[in-house]
Amino acid sequence: MMTDPTSRPYADAATLYWDAGWRGILPLPAGRKASPPAGWTGRGGAWPSRPDVQAWCDGNEGAGNLGLRLPDDIIGLDVDNYSGKTGAATLAAAVERYGELPPTWRSTSRDDGVSGIRLYRIPAGLAWPGELGPGTEIIQHIHRYVVAWPSIHPEGRVYRWITPDGVTTAAGIPTPDELPPLPDSWIEGVTQGRLFEDLVKANLNDLEITAWLTAHGAGTPCAAVKMTVDRYITERLTGTGSRHDAARDATARLMRMAAEGHTGVVAAVNEIGVAFRGAILADTNRAQDQGEWQRLYIGAVRLAAVDTPSQPPKDPCDDLDVTVIDVSTITVEDAAEATRRRALEAEINLQRIRRQARRHLENEDATASFREPPSTFSLVEELQIPDEPVIYTVDQVMPTGANVLLTAQYKAGKTTLANHLTACLADQEKFLGTFPITAPDGRIALFNYEVDERQYRRWLRQLGIAAEPLVSVLNLRGYRLPLTSRHVEDWIVAWLAARDIAVWFVDPFARAFVGSGTSENDNTEVGRFLDTLDVIKTRAGVSQLVLPTHTGRAEFEEGQERARGATRLDDWADVRWMLTKDENDVRYFSATGRDVEYPEAALVYDETTRRLRINGGSRKSARETKLDSAIISCVEATPGTSKNQLEIAVKQVVPGATQEEIRAAIGSAVGRIIRTEGGVPKGTAIRCYLTGPAVLRPDTSEEGLL
Repeated sequence: MMTDPTSRPYADAATLYWDAGWRGILPLPAGRKASPPAGWTGRGGAWPSRPDVQAWCDGNEGAGNLGLRLPDDIIGLDVDNYSGKTGAATLAAAVERYGELPPTWRSTSRDDGVSGIRLYRIPAGLAWPGELGPGTEIIQHIHRYVVAWPSIHPEGRVYRWITPDGVTTAAGIPTPDELPPLPDSWIEGVTQGRLFEDLVKANLNDLEITAWLTAHGAGTPCAAVKMTVDRYITERLTGTGSRHDAARDATARLMRMAAEGHTGVVAAVNEIGVAFRGAILADTNRAQDQGEWQRLYIGAVRLAAVDTPSQPPKDPCDDLDVTVIDVSTITVEDAAEATRRRALEAEINLQRIRRQARRHLENEDATASFREPPSTFSLVEELQIPDEPVIYTVDQVMPTGANVLLTAQYKAGKTTLANHLTACLADQEKFLGTFPITAPDGRIALFNYEVDERQYRRWLRQLGIAAEPLVSVLNLRGYRLPLTSRHVEDWIVAWLAARDIAVWFVDPFARAFVGSGTSENDNTEVGRFLDTLDVIKTRAGVSQLVLPTHTGRAEFEEGQERARGATRLDDWADVRWMLTKDENDVRYFSATGRDVEYPEAALVYDETTRRLRINGGSRKSARETKLDSAIISCVEATPGTSKNQLEIAVKQVVPGATQEEIRAAIGSAVGRIIRTEGGVPKGTAIRCYLTGPAVLRPDTSEEGLL
C-alpha cells in the first residue's frame, strides 16, 4: 500500500476510522511515532469527540500521522523483531505456554512477516502488564497507542493493515467489533485474573438505572452504535459460540459507548435483546432463564455508570424512550425478521464504508503513479517547436515511434510475420523483401506469451539472425504478468531499460492481458491495459511497440476484418497491419494508419529461412485472374458459347465465385480477352469468342504457403 508523501495522512483517513467505529483517533507529528497532543492518552486521558477529530483534520495536525488509542476492551500485542529485538521469540514462547492465537488484523510498516501490532478483543476491567516479554509490549487504553495506516514511518515506509488472511488489505480498515477475542488461556495466563485497580461496580437501584439510561442511552443510534449492533448480531449471536457471552459482551460494549457519549444505546440494546431471545428460543437444548437478560443489561449499566454522572444532562421533561423491552414476549418469527432487517442494514453500512475506502485507495494509487506531462503555455509556444519529418523504421508501413497492431486471422502466421520483422530489424534486411529498414536506436525485445519456449527457440534459430546480440527474448508461457500492477509495471520498465530496448513485441495481446482485467471485450479494462503499455514505453525509453492479436473465428466481409475483443484496440493503434488468407491458404498483408496506407498484397514464404516476401496482388485481383483463366478455358472449349452458357461454365470451374462476380468478370473480359457477336435483332443469343492470344491480369503467385 503506497501513499503520496505530500498528502495529509491524518486528514485523509480519520473520517474512515471514525465511521468504522474507532474513537481514540489521535494526531501525531508528520513522519513520527510520537507524541500525540497532551491530555488524550494514559489513565486519565480524555476521548476525542467528532468535532475534536474534525478540528485536527482541518488544522496543521491533518498533515501528520495517525494513532489509535485503544478502547478498554481491546489490546494490541506489539511485536518488534528487528535491530536485535527478540519479539518473535517472546511471542513464540507465549504461544507455547498459552496456546495458539487466532488470526487477526496487524498494523505494521515492516515486511518481515512478524513485526507489528496484533489486535484482540478482551473483557474490560482486567489489569494487563505493560509487556509480554522482551521485544513485545501490550498496547492498551492506558498505555501507548497504535500507529496506523496511512501514517509514514520515520524511515519513510508506509504503515498498512494486514488482514487475518495475511495479505495487505485494499478494501478498508478493521472495525473494533470484528476483531477476534483473545483466547481465555491467554487472558488468564497474562492477567492472572487481576482486576484493573480503578474498576468499581456502581450500586444503582432500578430508578437510578433508569435515570442513567435517560441521560446516556436515549435517542437514535449513531453510526458507531449501529455498527456495533450489526457486528454482534450478524457474527456472534447468530454463530455457534456462547449466546450468553455474546449478549454480555454486546451490552457491556454498548453501555461503555453510552458513557462515552454515543446516542441511541437503549434502542441498540433492545435489538440485542430481541436477537438474544430469538437465539435461545431456537436452541431447544438450552434451559430457559427468564431473568438472564435483565441481569446482563443491568450489570452492563452498573459497570459503565461508575465514571459517568447519574443525573441527566438534558431537560428532564424531554420525552425520551428509555424502556428496555421485555423480551419474553418476542417470538422466533419476530426475532428472525428483526435479525434479517438488521443484517441487511449492517451489510449496506459495511459496503458504504468499503466503497469509500476503495475510492480513497484508488485516489492514493493514482496520486502515487501520476507523472506531470510536459506542456507549453499556448499555441504560440507550441507552434514554435519545429516540425520533425516523418521517419519510418520500416519504410511506408511503420513510422518511428508508432504502436503497431498486427491483426491476423486464425493460423495465418502472425508470430511468423513478427519474427520475420525481428530478423529484418536486427540484420537491416528489407521487410517482406520490399520495405527498407532504418536501424532502430536500440535493441529488440520479444515477449513470447504463446509459443512453447523450445519451439520458439527453434524458430528463431532457423531465422539465422546475424545480429543476435541485438535481440532479447522473454518466454512467458506459464507466467502471469499483470501489467496494470504497479510492481509488475516497475519490473518490466527495469527489464526493458536495462537492455536498451527500442522495439518491443508483446505477442499476443490476449495472453498478455491476463491478470490485468476480467474481459478482453471490456473497453475500460482494455483501455487501462493499453495505457499501461504506453506508460511502460515512455518510462523505459521504448520507441515502438508491436502487439500481435487475432481477428477471432467469425467470418468477416473481405476488407472489414478487425481485432477480436474491445474496439479500443483498433482505436489505440497508430498503424494497423492486417494478415489474412484466402481459401487456397495464400496469405495477404496490408497496412493502414497515421501516415501509412499500403494496399493488400500476397505473400510467399520460404520454409528454410522462415522469411516472407511480397509476391502478388490482393485477394480481389487473385480472384479476378482466376476468373479470367476460367473464361479463357471455357471459351476455348466451346467457341461461340452464349453469355448465359459461359456464366454457367465459369461457375463450374470457380464454384466459390458469386454470380455478380462472374458477370462482372465476363463484362471486363469483353474487348480484352473475348469478343462477342450477335444480339441483333433483340433476343438473338450473344456468342463469345477469344480475341486472340489471351491477355490476363497480373498473376498472383502461390509458390509457397505460410
